[in-house]
Amino acid sequence: MILTMMSCSPESLFLDHWNNDTESAFNRTESPYEDSPNAVILFELENLAINRHDWEIVRTRHVRIQIFTEEGKESANIRIPFYHDDNISLIKAQTILPNGERIKLKSSQIFEEGVKDGWRYKTFAIPGVEARCIIEYQYQLRSDRLALIEPKFFQGYLHNEYSKFSVTLPKGFNYTASVRNPISANTEPRKEEVFTPEGDYVYYIWAYKNIPAVRDEPYMYNRYDHLFSIYMQLLSYQDPHNKITFIKTWDDLASKIKKEYKSYLEPTRKFKGLLAKIEADSAEATPTPEQIYRFVQERVIRKSRNSLYAREANEVIDEMRASKVERNLLFLGLL
Repeated sequence: MILTMMSCSPESLFLDHWNNDTESAFNRTESPYEDSPNAVILFELENLAINRHDWEIVRTRHVRIQIFTEEGKESANIRIPFYHDDNISLIKAQTILPNGERIKLKSSQIFEEGVKDGWRYKTFAIPGVEARCIIEYQYQLRSDRLALIEPKFFQGYLHNEYSKFSVTLPKGFNYTASVRNPISANTEPRKEEVFTPEGDYVYYIWAYKNIPAVRDEPYMYNRYDHLFSIYMQLLSYQDPHNKITFIKTWDDLASKIKKEYKSYLEPTRKFKGLLAKIEADSAEATPTPEQIYRFVQERVIRKSRNSLYAREANEVIDEMRASKVERNLLFLGLL
C-alpha cells in the first residue's frame, strides 16, 4: 500500500470527545467481554500529522477506559514511551465517577523516568479510581524522526471497542504503510480530500470496532510481533526544488545494508583474530554455531544503553562491549 499525501496543519487535541458521552457506559455493571473482564477501552483515537514548517511529526492521542473490578484499577497506571529527544506535552487525565464527579490529574502527579539518552517514559496514576468508573487521558508527542515512524498498535491487553487512526501528511511526502496481523480483511484506509486556502490535503483513516485483547503466551518472544499494527516508512520526498528517493528497490536496500554493515560482513584483521580465539577455546578447526553464540553471549559484555545503529566492528571488538544490534551482527559475521 502506498500513501501519497498532501498538506495540512496539525490538529488540536480531541475537544469533541473529551469529557463527553459517558452516561451510556455507566449502564453496564460488568464487562461484556471474556478476554477483558476487568476493564475495557471504550475508544482510542490517534491523529498523526507532519508539520512541514518545523519538519516534525505531531501525534495526538486520547484514550477512554471503563473500569469494572479492583484488578481493573491497574489500567489507571499510565506509562507513555518516548525517545529522549522527542517532546511529550499537553498531558491531561481524569476519572469520571458514576455520580458524575470528575477527579482531575494534577501536573505535580506526572513523573518522568528512563534512560538519559534513550527511551524515556511519562508516568502517572490517574487519581480517584474505583470500580465502575471511567478514566480518560490524552497527550501530544512531537518528534523530528520522519523517515521511520513509530508503529501504530491497535491491540493491547484490553478489549478495544473502537479505535481510529488518522494520518495527514504534507504534499510531496510519499510513505509506504504496512498492516500487520489485521483483524479484518479490510485494511485499506478511508480517504478524505480537503481543500483550503493554505493548500490541499488528504486524510487517510483506519477505524475498527471490537478489537480483541492479546494476552502474553508462553514462548512469545516479542509481544509486538503479534499485535494488529501499522508500520510506516518514508519512500520519497518532492517539492519544486528537490526530489529525493529514500528507498528504490530491494536491490537498492540490499546495497545500503551491505554498505552500512560492511565491517561485519567483510571481516577485518581484528575480526579474524577474534575468530581465532574462539577456535582456540573450542579446540576445533571450525567452531560450531552454538560455540560461537556461547562465546558472544559470555565474553561480549552487553551495553546497558541500546541503539538501532551499530558501531564499526573493530570498535566493538576493542571494547568487547556491544548493544543488542552489535551482538547480533558480531554473531552473524563470525559464522
